[in-house]
Amino acid sequence: MSIPVPIRSETNAREDATRAARPDARHLPGHYYTSPAVFQREKEALYMKRWLCVGREEEIANAGDYLTLRVIDEPVLVVRDEQGRIAALSNVCRHRGVEVAHGAGNAKHFSCPYHAWVYDLTGRLIGAPLMRGTNFDQAACRLPALRVGTWQRWIFVCFDANAPTLEESIAPFAGQFGFLQPQDCRLSDKLVIDLNCNWKFACENLMDIYHVGTIHAKTFGGSYKGDKERYSFILLPGGGFSFVGEAAPTTPDGKLLFDMMPWIADRGPNFAMLGFLGPNMNYAARSESQRMWVTWPLGEDRSRLIVYSLLPAGAFDRPDQKEKSQLVRRFLESIVEEDRAMLESLQNGVDSRMFVPGPFARLEEPIHHMINDYLASIAAQ
Repeated sequence: MSIPVPIRSETNAREDATRAARPDARHLPGHYYTSPAVFQREKEALYMKRWLCVGREEEIANAGDYLTLRVIDEPVLVVRDEQGRIAALSNVCRHRGVEVAHGAGNAKHFSCPYHAWVYDLTGRLIGAPLMRGTNFDQAACRLPALRVGTWQRWIFVCFDANAPTLEESIAPFAGQFGFLQPQDCRLSDKLVIDLNCNWKFACENLMDIYHVGTIHAKTFGGSYKGDKERYSFILLPGGGFSFVGEAAPTTPDGKLLFDMMPWIADRGPNFAMLGFLGPNMNYAARSESQRMWVTWPLGEDRSRLIVYSLLPAGAFDRPDQKEKSQLVRRFLESIVEEDRAMLESLQNGVDSRMFVPGPFARLEEPIHHMINDYLASIAAQ
């Protein structure tokens, strides 16, 4: 394996950003997918600066419901308090740094498993055994809070106190996708898949229509309708995009398993929409369902893909809802498995000293746009 080449300087990164913006631009050099130095720069420039989708409100519907995650190496705790408010907290005990919660569930409080310091649902320290006689102000101690907000029942957090509000940040995306009314849908399934590839490869792959007819020939490769040479993409600030086209439902036989979402039923059974909200959120909708694919970096060559599948609230009245949702889940798993080999091959290929990035195809316009924003962001870090 060759030694990863780091970004050599801020100037070099800016030069790469300038080259990427040209019409004759090529894909990223391999070290952007393999270098630990690049990975740390991405953390600071993107994941510590932007609003990040961490789940759905219905995952923490009741007081005490919580979920945990890691944003690269930052442990995060998302919880609904006794007043029904959603809080996002640093999941790190203020004594020695041990995580105070794991997984997901319901709790009346959070207790550090190391020295039993106890925090309430807002992150306030309410118990610290054997700390009497020390110069320690227990009343002032609490888990640090992150900014938290919601958009149509999606939960977002942000580490940066100076970043624009969620409403400002998401406005271009909301203007394109708000009519899908995800607030009138509910979570039907949550699929978690680990991949041995850089997180950007997973995001790029999910916006790449170019590969669909090849890699996915056995599943949904023929589902997209129309002349792909004439596809048109709307490019959004922050590296995002939206695309509306025609494609069969994401089901094993390409036929509807559920009723169409009532608010878009007039668009017909072959309605399809794709989009991206940087840094790591791909959106996909069909006439009967919609999905958020969130990719979390686990390292420069590992990532975790979480697929949130939504159905309109009325679909949950059907007695066969769970059975059909499981059918779709297995189909999605088969699609990801088709991609897995290619994603891992991409990761291996860009680490080769012989790799020279190739030119963008017209169908890769959304990837080109995302990369332009990505390079500008890390060059400014």
